[in-house]
Amino acid sequence: MEKSPYLIQHKDNPVHWMPWSEDAFDLAKLEKKPILLSVGYAACHWCHVMAHESFEDNDIANLMNERFINIKVDREERPDVDAIYMAALQAMGVHGGWPMTIFMTPEKKPFWGGTYFSKEPLNGMPSFPNILTGISNAYKNDKNIIEENYKAIDDALRKKNSTDTSGSLSIDILDRVSEQLLNFSDKENGGLKGAPKFPNTATIDNLWRAFIRTGKESYRKQVLLTLKRMSCGGIYDQLAGGFSRYSVDDHWLVPHFEKMLYDNALLIDIFSTVYQTEKSLLLEVRVKEVIEWIVSDMITAKGGICSAIDADSEGVEGKYYVWTSDEIDRLLKEESNRFKSVFGVTNSGNFEGSNILSLNGSIKDLLDEGISSSRLILLDERRKRVPPLLDDKILTDWNGLMIGALTRASKIFDNQDWLMYAENAYEFITSYLIVDDVLYHSWREGEVRGLATLDDHAALIDASIALYIATSKNKYLDIADSQLAHLNKYFIDKERGGYYLTSVSATDVHIRMKISSDSATPSGNGLLFKSLVSWWRLSGRMDLKENINMLEKSFGKIVAENSSSHCTWISGFESLYKGSDFVVVGDQNSNVIKEMIENINNLKLNDSILTLINPKDELPKNHPAFGKTNVNQATTYICTGQVCSSPILDPDKIKQNLFE
Repeated sequence: MEKSPYLIQHKDNPVHWMPWSEDAFDLAKLEKKPILLSVGYAACHWCHVMAHESFEDNDIANLMNERFINIKVDREERPDVDAIYMAALQAMGVHGGWPMTIFMTPEKKPFWGGTYFSKEPLNGMPSFPNILTGISNAYKNDKNIIEENYKAIDDALRKKNSTDTSGSLSIDILDRVSEQLLNFSDKENGGLKGAPKFPNTATIDNLWRAFIRTGKESYRKQVLLTLKRMSCGGIYDQLAGGFSRYSVDDHWLVPHFEKMLYDNALLIDIFSTVYQTEKSLLLEVRVKEVIEWIVSDMITAKGGICSAIDADSEGVEGKYYVWTSDEIDRLLKEESNRFKSVFGVTNSGNFEGSNILSLNGSIKDLLDEGISSSRLILLDERRKRVPPLLDDKILTDWNGLMIGALTRASKIFDNQDWLMYAENAYEFITSYLIVDDVLYHSWREGEVRGLATLDDHAALIDASIALYIATSKNKYLDIADSQLAHLNKYFIDKERGGYYLTSVSATDVHIRMKISSDSATPSGNGLLFKSLVSWWRLSGRMDLKENINMLEKSFGKIVAENSSSHCTWISGFESLYKGSDFVVVGDQNSNVIKEMIENINNLKLNDSILTLINPKDELPKNHPAFGKTNVNQATTYICTGQVCSSPILDPDKIKQNLFE
């Protein structure tokens, strides 16, 4: 019995779908049929379109059933399968996306594919039924062409996996990639140039780090422009909070309305990071609203956090979110005109005759008592509508990203409730998704699915380090240790270094991908590298440093050659070589210690780590400040790499010592 909401959506299709299983491949061999693999996810609008057009059509279904063995995969439940065939699609010269449609042999080797195929001829492409017929005939009658195709694609995948990516990085890569990304940026609307517009949080983070590192105002302006335009646009849910996956236009107005957990985790992180320096009220409001939405709509009774909310309701994209001018007049009465002015509502609308709310006013307007009251009235009315589907799968990697984001935000905004939600979600993952000491990727309705990928282990390690920094509870490091040990046993590439996406125990995929570049989420190798650097800086453990050195060497060449797609890597590299560790020794209730902490927190720095310690306690043996903490007055040390400053006794001298 399948648990994936996406697979359940398709259970009544006339297509004879099978889950990804050896039974499906054995049947294809027995019946000598090719495989039609369809990959998507529950919140995907175009997946719904193709389902309604083709998979619910009896004639098309009969054609599929007669000529193919049809497999349906939830990309969120099986990211390893998705990664293989998305790479295959790109090797065919096709721009990736979902739904993904792959034609392959019973041996799991792809020979042709695409994304959404229309029921009717469209944009020079034949209709989906004609494609099915053509592929089926080719598979029967043109074995040589099919074999040439799958061999070429398989060779491309294996070459990509075995290419030598090793090398070294130089520190000047930091400024080079930031300047490159600034040149790619849209100076009018924020984000990167063109449409569609995705949040690209790794890019925003890189530009912000460049501002903090260099002080160049161009970086600051670009980041603030991007965050403001996103916050005011229709990509942001102006009533309930939360960001949609992307906007189809170049000014953030019309989204694809699905809300994904990972986007909102990464956006909480970058908004919080920028707020540390800017103290912008708009940034603060958006962080609080997004977290309020997560708590209200996404956190389960047991603490795990759901994956996504669908784009469609009642079969219509965005229907749940949009408003006509007349609806607003009826609900808000005398307050209507002001609300419509603030949120860009017109009689003709901005989306298929209705209005997507976007903030035309200021933060002062947003927080006005009358506008706040009007937003609540509309939100209450919206909740009476048929809601989009909540995909309530609990995914380890996406939960790990949100746990880290909530933990870091809780410190920045001094909100202990957020830390509690993070700890509860962590407890859920470690209680329900670790079975017999093995981590799994997905949980729903009491069942785990799919061995954890590298991304799951890396995100859980990152969450562990964040929670340890926030709470000093050693249990988080114990779990991080067990996850790293598992990676080093089952995931490591012993010949070239780095980690595969899948465990050696994952025997139902025919190739193990090794990925270093970021996508919508940080790459597992990049996030692990960055997290291990923070962990090593806290502990001084040489085994961690060995892992860091291995990763840096293994991917140095590809990071240098494709730096703009490796922003997570590059932030870890900056943390390793330029991060500042502050060790403050003394009674934490003393005024001098409090002043030292305040002065440190007010510094504009990337990758600073603050450790508070009592004079009688020792730091880990390999920490650069080991042996320096037995002092009789409040003292601060600043350490970079393995070198520490002289003792700093005057809080006002901290900044001076840092920049000497």
